[in-house]
Amino acid sequence: ATAARDAGDLVRAEASLRSAAKVLLAGGKSRTAPSPFARAAAYELALLLSLTGRHKEADEVSHQLGFLYKLAPSILDGTAHTRASSKGAKDIVATFDGALPADLLEPLQKAFAPSSPFWEEHGYPTQQFFSYNQSLLPTAKR
Repeated sequence: ATAARDAGDLVRAEASLRSAAKVLLAGGKSRTAPSPFARAAAYELALLLSLTGRHKEADEVSHQLGFLYKLAPSILDGTAHTRASSKGAKDIVATFDGALPADLLEPLQKAFAPSSPFWEEHGYPTQQFFSYNQSLLPTAKR
């Protein structure tokens, strides 16, 4: 699936991921418990669906994985990047020193330090990125 995706063959990548994740995607109809590989494939499938703008399908797969939140759709499909957000220089990241007081910053630095137990204990399925943002559930169901 990765080779197909990297070659731009998203149809083949999706088919491979769906095949690898079929136990999980069966929604409890399978007698076999999903393996970690099926969960990883389902996760990658949800990401691929989001990247291609198929957010409803991605949300269904993500929900089967037990996720409750995701990044905003415009972040995942790249449309946020096409919006003019400022008149600043293109593709520049800004940082602001002193934005947080030390008594707030220091505990955050400790909690999220590379050696912090958080990174091993959080159970996030990838080390490629990390975020909890967008709810997958309608507001009324939260």
